Amino acid sequence: MREILGFASAEQRPEDKLVTVVYGTDMVNVNFLNFMAVQEDTAKIWTEGLFKLATNILAQNSPRNAFLQKAYTKLKFQVNQDGRIPVKNILKMFAADKKRVETALESCGLNFNRGESIKPEEFTLEIFERFLNKLCLRPDIDKILIENGAKGKPYLTLEQLMEFINQKQRDPRLNEILFPPLKRDQVRQLIEKYEPNRQFLERDQISMEGFSRFLGGDENSIVPPEALDLSDDMTQPLTSYFINSSHNTYLTAGQLTGNSSVEMYRQVLLTGCRCIELDCWKGRPQDEEPFITHGFTMTTEIPFKEVIEAIAESAFKTSPFPVILSFENHVDSAKQQAKMAEYCRNIFGDALLTEPLEKYPLQPGFSLPSPQELLGRILVKNKKRHRVGAKGPEGSVKRRVSEQPSNTYSDSSSICDSPAVGTLNSDSADVSLTLSNGDEQIEERIPKCGTASSEVSATEEMSNLVNYVEPVKFKSFDVANKFMRRTDKPFDPFTENIVDGIVANTVKIKIISGQFLSDKRVGIYVEVDMFGLPVDTKRKYKTKTSQGNSFNPVWDEEPFEFPKVVLPTLASLRIAVFEEGGKFVGHRILPVSAIRPGYHYICLRNEINQPLCLPALLVYTEVNDYIPDNHQEYIKALMFPTQHVSLDERAKKLVALIGDTEVQKTPGHS
Repeated sequence: MREILGFASAEQRPEDKLVTVVYGTDMVNVNFLNFMAVQEDTAKIWTEGLFKLATNILAQNSPRNAFLQKAYTKLKFQVNQDGRIPVKNILKMFAADKKRVETALESCGLNFNRGESIKPEEFTLEIFERFLNKLCLRPDIDKILIENGAKGKPYLTLEQLMEFINQKQRDPRLNEILFPPLKRDQVRQLIEKYEPNRQFLERDQISMEGFSRFLGGDENSIVPPEALDLSDDMTQPLTSYFINSSHNTYLTAGQLTGNSSVEMYRQVLLTGCRCIELDCWKGRPQDEEPFITHGFTMTTEIPFKEVIEAIAESAFKTSPFPVILSFENHVDSAKQQAKMAEYCRNIFGDALLTEPLEKYPLQPGFSLPSPQELLGRILVKNKKRHRVGAKGPEGSVKRRVSEQPSNTYSDSSSICDSPAVGTLNSDSADVSLTLSNGDEQIEERIPKCGTASSEVSATEEMSNLVNYVEPVKFKSFDVANKFMRRTDKPFDPFTENIVDGIVANTVKIKIISGQFLSDKRVGIYVEVDMFGLPVDTKRKYKTKTSQGNSFNPVWDEEPFEFPKVVLPTLASLRIAVFEEGGKFVGHRILPVSAIRPGYHYICLRNEINQPLCLPALLVYTEVNDYIPDNHQEYIKALMFPTQHVSLDERAKKLVALIGDTEVQKTPGHS
């Protein structure tokens, strides 16, 4: 094979010129495309370019118009041998109602029979937009125009559009001085950008078509682009962060009979996980190679070494922040644990943190290093071997779970209730007692019931790789709010009251309509959930099911309301779409603190959060500061004082305050 490809010399490395593209609709069912470049530099350029496209967060959060243009571009490139666009490709893209597609094509003056094709120069972007308007009628947008001043006219004036943007689309939580409402010149620029009709443009008017374009434009995305900036403060100690984590990372399906896959480690790391799990077991006598699987089940096995190689390849592709390897170590062989340690050292190289950083020794009084100080480093989390029964200089013993040393992460996940541990929760094999002086530690074992009871402590070789982290399950590199890091007042996640320094929100969402939600003629319904603190996590709201219409269903229902979201910065709104039989269509998960009020498109995503090109919802949202019911009238009086008090009542109150003579002298009184 090497000779066929022209790599007869042993010194040549064909793999340096190979580019493998992994693609699929989820992380399990993936396909592979392999390319070979002539030059190594070319392969590198291809790889970097493709990777930038695949990980572009702005592209993943593109507005509705961009996704429609992407669909148009796809059709333009799918030409036949004559360089023409086959009609069958258009019918396939909009498969839910082929008769409607043919009618829309015909009304645009295009060929519409399945066996025909269209000249590319006849299928312009303008014609494609006209085709979509014929294909997917929008009575919902007509209604929005009427409600905002059109009154039977096919347009909004500049003043009406300005009022719509500043009243309906503006976030009431914004400061008007720092974020002033739009002025006439700014609104005119929007009309010039989106209005296709020259006559309307010259009269400072925007038609239904132009208004529809504006709703799907860059300026009107459901989440503002600035909210996509992930530049959190990464200089706090590790203990100050939630860390995006994966459990049973190797599994592609259920944990009883599912297959294990090395590829899962690559995919999980590429999606941003910074803490992944390795369930390690002792290899068989013939090769004594440790492997990874879910113990005491029928799940398949994968070699430990191949997993370490996959982690080394993918650890820092999408994030430079440290990766934590959470070992559930069942390898009760010193020889094989030494082999595991050797693989980690040799394959990870300098990226592996084998010694504490000089500024952060493992001693009481020292904090953990920050993610910023651990850029590009891999940390091993394993039950560390301690000298049982050794006595430290201070001789003090502290229970790790309830009173842990300040410079180590230790276990705080789930243990079964038993007389030995009371109500403590931990997911490691047992709870340990540790000395408070850092290096010298006493350990007392408290056995744990459950399937992980065969987990063992690391041998000396593996223990030497453990720094700063010991068994802990779920963590994320999203910095916790300041109130969560206060030492004087612990945060209660089960609180139902307002949190100090945090303004609660009231959230409303109305599902107005959907577009191109399925490739079948089927009923569609939408579910809306809130996730966050226990008090903020609400049951599913659900729309009615559309009657066999997945092309452009319209729901004329009351908004779904979440009256009190205690902690908006940790709350997310999930909008999910299903076919009437329960088949998942797509969803979107939005941070409450970033949701824009007003009319917006929500472009849907698949199960692994990849954007879908055509399916979308049009919604109306309201996000306001929470006001208790008994304060509603008071707030209305502050916001609308002239509406709250009549002129007669105002005059009487003025008399009571300053006297009748003075009132007669004030303007407006005779």
